[in-house]
Order: sequence, then C-alpha cells, then structure tokens
Amino acid sequence: MKYCIKCGNELNDDARFCVSCGTAVVQEAAPEVETYVANEDAVLIQEEKECLDNFYRFFKYERLAWKISGIVFLILSIVFMGFGLLFALLAAVVEEAFAAGFGAIYILYGLLILPVAIVNLKMVSKAEYYMDIIYKDARPVVKRCSSVGMIVLGAMFNTIAMAFIIVNFVLAKTKAPILQRVVERQQAANK
Repeated sequence: MKYCIKCGNELNDDARFCVSCGTAVVQEAAPEVETYVANEDAVLIQEEKECLDNFYRFFKYERLAWKISGIVFLILSIVFMGFGLLFALLAAVVEEAFAAGFGAIYILYGLLILPVAIVNLKMVSKAEYYMDIIYKDARPVVKRCSSVGMIVLGAMFNTIAMAFIIVNFVLAKTKAPILQRVVERQQAANK
C-alpha cells in the first residue's frame, strides 16, 4: 500500500496523484530491474577480471620458463667455453692437434648457445612488462597474444615457453569480445 508524502492519505498502487491534496506521486523504479542490471554488470566485470587473471597467470608461467631456460643456457655456454679453453691450453702444452680441435668445437658450441641464453633472458623482461600493464592497458597484451610470431619465437628458442604462448594465443582468440570490453573500459577509465 502507498501513502501520500504530503498529507499521508492512502493511495491506490497505480495512482499518479493524491485524491486528497493533488500532490504528484513519485513513481519508484522497479527494484528487480535495477538489481538485475547491477548484477549483470557485476557478472561482466567479474568475467573480465577472470579473463585478465588467466592471461596474467600464463605470462607468469611463460616468464618462469624463459628465466629457467636462459639461466641453463647461460651456464651451458660458460661450461662449453670453459672446456674449450681447457682443451686449448692442453693442446698448447702437449702440442696435440686433436685437443686443439676439441677446444675449438667446445668454444664454438659455447658461442652458439650464448645468443639463445640472451634471447631467453631478454624475454623474461618482456613477460614482466606485459604482466605489469595488463590491468592498466590491455591493448599491447592483446596485440602480443594474437601474434603468431611469438609462437615461432617460442618454437625457435624455448618450447616450454611456447606452450604458454600458445595458451595465451588461444585465450586471445576465444575471449576476443571480453578483451574488447576490457580495452574499452580501461580506455574510458584512463580518460
């Protein structure tokens, strides 16, 4: 039952004016519609947050794969070059061509592995960059995760990291509408 806010007279549920004093009756919006809109918006925001959380998690795993591989390749490079130098010193002492050949091969292996280590360690900082900006501006993240070139880079330098790159690639393709909403919401918030 409704009552007039001015005189307190009892009103019909569909009344627009009070029959006693003529005051306009304030129509309240249907609370279930407002609740539904608020719940729907909260569900969309939660969906967007979960999507970004998934990207963040796989960037974290990818970063770890790059880091471990970079350290392992760097150690291998140092070890190979160290053995190469030892064989070169041995060849100088005993004047054996065989030892000099082994030394050259080990040094060559060390020099070939060194760029792989450098690329892996550089990709650690790249993954950290995307982890830092994902919640502020997802546009670079979407661009990077949609790139087939990243899969090729992973295939060339680190197959474990490539697995996480592929997961983010698939997420970027399957969650494209959610990512578009995220980008729009972030751009609106940054203005």
